[in-house]
Amino acid sequence: MIDKQFVEQMAKYNRWQNANLYTCGDALSDEDRKRERGAFFGSIHATLNHLLWADRMWMHRFAGMEKPSGDLKASVAHTQTGKISSMSANPSTR
Repeated sequence: MIDKQFVEQMAKYNRWQNANLYTCGDALSDEDRKRERGAFFGSIHATLNHLLWADRMWMHRFAGMEKPSGDLKASVAHTQTGKISSMSANPSTR
């Protein structure tokens, strides 16, 4: 059964995993991160954008936070350069 303790544990795991992913993303150059790699969302950058969008969508549903703009296709469109971790502002820490 899914109880409060399980949900809290999964939220902690999500924060930990996001921190790891964004740290790895920061280690790549913009060029490497945005290079087309044939992945589902194309690039590592687009995949991280989608993960950020999805986290924000779940926080909108769970905690009434602002809903992210766009739909699934728009979830990969962020064009920021520089540190990817600055995009995250990890919404699941709230």
